[in-house]
Amino acid sequence: MFVYIGKYKNHKSVEGDIRQTLVNIFFNSWWTKLSRFKIIRVHKHDTYTAVHPIAEVAYHVVKKYNDISLEFGFKYSDRDDAPKSHDYDDEHVRWKWIMREIEFCLNHLRNDNWEDQFHVDDYDAEGCREFNRRLNNGMRLFGKYFQGMWW
Repeated sequence: MFVYIGKYKNHKSVEGDIRQTLVNIFFNSWWTKLSRFKIIRVHKHDTYTAVHPIAEVAYHVVKKYNDISLEFGFKYSDRDDAPKSHDYDDEHVRWKWIMREIEFCLNHLRNDNWEDQFHVDDYDAEGCREFNRRLNNGMRLFGKYFQGMWW
């Protein structure tokens, strides 16, 4: 698999009447679509276990988002998606917790051997179940807040 997606072009705006504004809107959207360079190649073997390459790409995007998310602020999130602690009544704290859970999930899904930590001396079934519950919750949160991260 190979993915390269270039930068967006900067929108240029010219002050003027409503006709010029409409031209700016249509021209800028057309120019952005036309000039953004993308190369995406998916090979047959990438589809056998697609969770790893998808998680690899998504992890780096979500990690970068978490690093600069103060610029974006935070999004609305359900109280039920965070632990029942009083600390998570604050929207900002709850959003940060959700994003950390998504990042944790994607980080472990991109590694093919995350289950090996439970096979050291004796198999830890309860630890594996709890870890798997956390991964499933992270995937659920990723699906639920996918658009909310950017829109």
